[in-house]
Amino acid sequence: MIALPEIGMVAVLLFKIMCVESAGTQTGFHPDGKSYGLFGLTQIACQDIGVSFPPETIQDEYVAAAKYLVKMKERHDCDWLTAAGWYHGGSEERREAYIDKLMAVKPEAYPGALEVFCEAVHAEKVD
Repeated sequence: MIALPEIGMVAVLLFKIMCVESAGTQTGFHPDGKSYGLFGLTQIACQDIGVSFPPETIQDEYVAAAKYLVKMKERHDCDWLTAAGWYHGGSEERREAYIDKLMAVKPEAYPGALEVFCEAVHAEKVD
């Protein structure tokens, strides 16, 4: 569960993950053949949180990325930034390098990415 005061920070972190993983471009599978979509989700990550892979919509991708980030925070009993390193996975050195990439993201360097992110966050209305 995400505490109310943390929601904004988590949204910014997910935006940065999207920028690093896909630059806000929906490209399907990444060149590594394992990661998929805006947030670089993998089949293993999706299985870990019980969602289908690949996600059907960008809204599904956003929800899956958020769920996986929360799972990493809970599993490793850590802060959100460290959880983002675990989201990426790998050795401690790889996780730290990923965190450095996230911290270096400047939204203006990713034209159109904020609009894509807002579309991903938007949920369809339920009557």
